[in-house]
Amino acid sequence: MNKIKQITVDQLRATNTTPMSRTVMWHGRAVSVRTLLPVRELSQFINSVMSACYDDEHDVFVPEMMDFAFRVNVVSRYACVELPDDIEEQYVLLYNTDIYDSIVAAVNAAQLQSIEKTIGVLIKFRG
Repeated sequence: MNKIKQITVDQLRATNTTPMSRTVMWHGRAVSVRTLLPVRELSQFINSVMSACYDDEHDVFVPEMMDFAFRVNVVSRYACVELPDDIEEQYVLLYNTDIYDSIVAAVNAAQLQSIEKTIGVLIKFRG
């Protein structure tokens, strides 16, 4: 019987040909986009979204902020894009332009889905 050999780390690394960043053209401007966030940033991303969904002043959970906070974190963490400080202006820019969609198209879809799924579970648990 033939013995199946284990795949080595070097063989596995050799198949990882996805670049760690891509340049996306957005309305004639080059935008550098990371395709994958490091593990240490995953919890920061998730905690940031969850914090945005909680109104400390009124001590109330606001799950409807999830999509907006998710967009803010995608754009600010994956891409070299400066967002305005004003939350209303951020909202307009993230929903009224295609910057978010352009960045999402360049990132690792499995990682993004995993983050979104985790946040969804936490929101259901919290709510």
